[in-house]
Amino acid sequence: MLRRSHSIQYISMPDYDWERLRSEFSGKYESKLNNAPGENDWFHARIMVNGKHISVYVNNEQQPSLEVEKLNNNTKGEVGLWVGNNAAGSFANLKIIPLKP
Repeated sequence: MLRRSHSIQYISMPDYDWERLRSEFSGKYESKLNNAPGENDWFHARIMVNGKHISVYVNNEQQPSLEVEKLNNNTKGEVGLWVGNNAAGSFANLKIIPLKP
């Protein structure tokens, strides 16, 4: 059950890796998924970044699976996706769409 509580995580490398966030801010930057997909199943994720606020919606849920405040001052629109150690990490239909001002 402990691993399930780490289903979705936010990190901000290099200063805020998951070990640091988990030890200094237990549970704040990670969450479980209520309807977690199987380990080999595809899933849909919508990541919304609005200023310093980040919301992550998984499989078209109405409520965000994770909401956090950014831990960096990056304003260039760069995004990194991490899939885990030794994971293949396949992506399909990836779109990055800027929010309209």
